[in-house]
Amino acid sequence: MRKFNYLMIAAMFGISALVFTGCSKDNEEDTTASELKLVGTWTYVDTELGLTVEGKDAKAWLIENGATEQEATEIVSDLEGDFYDIFEDGNVFVFTDDNKYTLSWPDEDDYDGDWEFNADKTKIIFDGDEGGEGEIEFDIMSMTSKVFLMGHDYSESFDLNDDETDEEVTMLVTYKFTK
Repeated sequence: MRKFNYLMIAAMFGISALVFTGCSKDNEEDTTASELKLVGTWTYVDTELGLTVEGKDAKAWLIENGATEQEATEIVSDLEGDFYDIFEDGNVFVFTDDNKYTLSWPDEDDYDGDWEFNADKTKIIFDGDEGGEGEIEFDIMSMTSKVFLMGHDYSESFDLNDDETDEEVTMLVTYKFTK
């Protein structure tokens, strides 16, 4: 079997949860239907992680490139296990109609801040960290009155199979919250 550069992928997983895109704030004048759906208490349920290589499921790509099914399953499982999840069981977001939020952490102090949508309502932007540096932006994957999915993706190119050609590795992370 060809040598795969798994450490490169693992490094990508470790830093990707810390990489978020900043964006300038847009002023919202009216309360929209999306904002009305968001207002309320949302409880963290789950994180789903999708990993692709060159647009193919990572496990399938690994098998096509010489890994056995068992090896591919173990590699993907290890990579998913190395992923740093920014939310945890017991997290609760409370969003208010004046664009404020409180994020509760189990056994830790709450974090209060401001939130807004981007102009086309496809992203939610949270104010910076407690030091006031930057903003954190998530794609809105889906929002109903009971389920809110937000996430982000991260892509990087690596030569995974030592063929002197970089393969594009993409990780899609989706966070699920329910009312």
